[in-house]
Amino acid sequence: MNNNFTDFRELVMVLLSKLEEKYLAEFGVVVSKIWQRRNEFTFKHYLSTPSKFIHHATQELDILNSLIQSKTSLNAHSLNSDPSSPRWQPPPEGRFLATMRMKKTMLPDAHVAESFVALQAVILAADIGINQIILEGDALQVVNDLLRDEENWGQAGLISMDTKVLSRNFLTFSVHHVKRASNVIAHTLAKNALTIDDVLVELEEVPNCIGSLVDPTE
Repeated sequence: MNNNFTDFRELVMVLLSKLEEKYLAEFGVVVSKIWQRRNEFTFKHYLSTPSKFIHHATQELDILNSLIQSKTSLNAHSLNSDPSSPRWQPPPEGRFLATMRMKKTMLPDAHVAESFVALQAVILAADIGINQIILEGDALQVVNDLLRDEENWGQAGLISMDTKVLSRNFLTFSVHHVKRASNVIAHTLAKNALTIDDVLVELEEVPNCIGSLVDPTE
């Protein structure tokens, strides 16, 4: 590769034509973090350490890779669906449709984490054939992100933008804010996710960790 570039744009154009997609993603994240580090030093007189820089870049790459995998899974599901084949039918009212527990590290803050959870909930609903959704959560910031029409290019905002794009595939989709006290089951599932290795999805079954919350007699 020619190393004599007159400006940064020329370098980027060469990389776009030669690098594989996964390496382009790494390049984009690293360049973004370098620019952010430069701005922090210029305007806030703060220079983060190389180890912190690497840690934050790794966090963003982990989020990006998770979103790419989620989109790939959802697209494959859509392409392989046969309209003439029998559709999954929901159980009678009052029973659990599905629960998901996912152990995810490297999420930088609660806003990003809650946005990621909302995205995964929508993907799970699509995967099991639900076409009408009421998405409830106690993270008001995420609820507002999903209800706003304007674009948000922050980490959490980008995830919520993906959620809104996927929501267009459902017959009905609404988002509601609920008090934390009304979301105890979801928080109990999230806490229990720390005990698993990766992802656990259960259909039409109540996980043991929330059994007493669903049926107080247990």
